[in-house]
Amino acid sequence: MTLLSPVVLEDVFEATGKWSNITLTSAEFDGPLCVAYYLVEFGGSPQEMDFLLLDEGRWFIVVFVSGERPLWRYGGLSEWFFEFGKRALIGREDAGRALKSYATKNYHEITDVESFSFLRSIAENNSVILIGEAPHRNLEEPDLFLQLIMYLNQFGYRDVVMEGWEYYDTGSVNRYLKTGNPEYFEVTEYPNSHLIENLYQYNKDLPDNRQIRMWFIEPSTENPKEAAVEISREIALLIEDHRSEEVVELLEWVVDDVEVNRYPFASPAWCRAREVFLKERFTELYEKLSQEGEPKMLVYYGNGHTTKQPNINEDYAELGPYLANEYERTRGKVYSIAFLPYKITTLYPDSEVSENLPSKGSVAYILGDAAPCDVFFLDLGPLADYTFYHDHNDRILSAREYDAIIFMREVTQEWSPWLWYSYLFSS
Repeated sequence: MTLLSPVVLEDVFEATGKWSNITLTSAEFDGPLCVAYYLVEFGGSPQEMDFLLLDEGRWFIVVFVSGERPLWRYGGLSEWFFEFGKRALIGREDAGRALKSYATKNYHEITDVESFSFLRSIAENNSVILIGEAPHRNLEEPDLFLQLIMYLNQFGYRDVVMEGWEYYDTGSVNRYLKTGNPEYFEVTEYPNSHLIENLYQYNKDLPDNRQIRMWFIEPSTENPKEAAVEISREIALLIEDHRSEEVVELLEWVVDDVEVNRYPFASPAWCRAREVFLKERFTELYEKLSQEGEPKMLVYYGNGHTTKQPNINEDYAELGPYLANEYERTRGKVYSIAFLPYKITTLYPDSEVSENLPSKGSVAYILGDAAPCDVFFLDLGPLADYTFYHDHNDRILSAREYDAIIFMREVTQEWSPWLWYSYLFSS
């Protein structure tokens, strides 16, 4: 294999850190793998860094080997990941060129409901369509999702699982969707709240057997201590019913791991327990809806939940990988779409505004540079040989994780304490 020259390394890592004066000192080979040692100047101080290089003839991955966590192996010898402060994973430069060239020739512009017509065969050949939300509380994506629902409803998709409310809200929201009575649901400034209001208006013109139904599968999160107790109670019920072996070990440590003064999403134990809860609740829901015939469902959750492959930095599968690979009723019938904005503008309560632009070399950066229009759909299937750096949520992105991308040039995000806690404890 050919080692990366220091000059190429500087270009590659411009997207992830201000490194300079990179010098190759030694290298150890083992078949297609190589651990190369470089002297790197970072923040004005020289230090030795070790990288793993993998060459399969199509692309390679560069990665820190050092770090508090071990190097995770993922998908055989074709993908690797690491954690060393900020995560970084970059494909070879020709991956970026391939993405840019492919996107300019194969995009589907999205302008209205009927512009989703390219999804017809996908809708007919799948039972669950996953679409990511990124970032949370953005103002533009709910309108896009409404158009997607309206198109897919023609092909039997009427059941929507969405993040943002807790499982016990399902009954009242569905009563609102039937009646529009504000006693059942209060429309607030929360963007997805307006989505539910618009779905009520849409339902009014539909026959009963096509009207949209909303399903929430989240445990309570309003109070950290109560959240821990609530999810432990639910886990206890799962254990009692012998529905999942995985939950047994969670009961003993989840409450202790969620401190009273910490936001529950910051707790690894809580996050793992939450994912078990989501999978169990979805399974129950799918089995229930199957009594009416094969369900056609849309799942609208954060990109991290809607990938088809597990997060290699965690020791458990999230909802999307469970539906795509484990749950026998949906395995092979799941289609996943990542939502990827280019520019994120955050609005703060004190009228302050911040803008977040993607790092050079990331998927959002490449698509933003090549974008022929403001909103478009891109099938990732023909790019299966490449892995890309996904900047906004520090994950990798490829056709193994997502079947497609919906790109939007700019979204506006409303700040909330939830966002602050999630950012604070996710690094």
